[in-house]
Amino acid sequence: MNPIDLRHILHRHPEPSHEEHETQQILMKAMEELNIPCRTIASTGVLGVYAPHDGKPFLLFRADMDALPIEEKTNCTFRSRNDHMHACGHDVHMAILYGLAKRCGKEKPPVNILFLFQPAEETGGGARECLKELESLKISAAFALHVTDEYPLGTLATRKGVLFASAFEVDCCFKGRAVHISMHHMGRDAIEGCAEFLKKIYESMPMDALLRFGMIEGGKARNVVADECRLMGSVRSESWERNEELLKHIENVGHEVAVRKDLKFSISTGSMYPPVIVEESLFENLKNIASVLNLPFVECEMKYTGEDFGFFSQQYPSLMFWLGARKGKERYGLHSPYFLPPDEAVNIGIEVMWNLLIRVQSSNDL
Repeated sequence: MNPIDLRHILHRHPEPSHEEHETQQILMKAMEELNIPCRTIASTGVLGVYAPHDGKPFLLFRADMDALPIEEKTNCTFRSRNDHMHACGHDVHMAILYGLAKRCGKEKPPVNILFLFQPAEETGGGARECLKELESLKISAAFALHVTDEYPLGTLATRKGVLFASAFEVDCCFKGRAVHISMHHMGRDAIEGCAEFLKKIYESMPMDALLRFGMIEGGKARNVVADECRLMGSVRSESWERNEELLKHIENVGHEVAVRKDLKFSISTGSMYPPVIVEESLFENLKNIASVLNLPFVECEMKYTGEDFGFFSQQYPSLMFWLGARKGKERYGLHSPYFLPPDEAVNIGIEVMWNLLIRVQSSNDL
């Protein structure tokens, strides 16, 4: 199968985290046609094992599989047929990994390789589940990419050290007392508490971190003081430890507001990602490959994007990089219903990953 044809099939049939059953079947069939042994991993994932040298360590190449609950608004011929969408480019990532596997099956490089199609990146949990099942294998390095329309098509962008921030989902909840708004002085207004908290916490967050709330839920009727209001967002910084310090700050501000307004305050966390850390020698390899392939290379700043590839970078020397996918001037950004990387990004990604594989294998750096 052509990798671009596979991309179109996967894009038509997106599935949410932990429910990538059809995606798994499509990938298993495609990989089996390459005569690369495959097995399931983390329930809905796929692991291809290319191992010409028994007992030698593996290079791991990873692509994420899941889609987002977003209604696609592109007019492409292969647009989603359901109420989800590959609005983060995971269809492109899978097609690139498949294309790399296909090239390996044809050219037979003398190195052991794991082709990991990982489920549940968007909601967390997928990487950790995969790592548990990979414990028995010796892995010398891990690789992944992510398409973006921040950069023009073919641009490679990354940095040494922390590339993507540690990201924690955080919920903040205020509880009060409901009364009719005509007697609001007898109630305890949870929405008012949230409003004061938002102003104070945004003003007091340190410059080396990011906190934003993207959802708010509160109240049951327009003429009743809300007895509960919940804020849902994310806190991000360069490290797991720094995020834990920031959670304490958020909790302190929340309790301070709650005491003043006679409310109750609670804080809880959801998915928690460590930072993605790029190993220096792998960074240099990518930079050299960009020069050889005549592709633009950007040493970018740390991004506040969250990525569960960070769990892999805590375990193994790792490289993750952006692959530019913008044609023209218009940008939509990740998680947009209009985000649609061009098919050309697939072949560029395959070429970059192939060159990484050959260079790292021959350099004996790891």
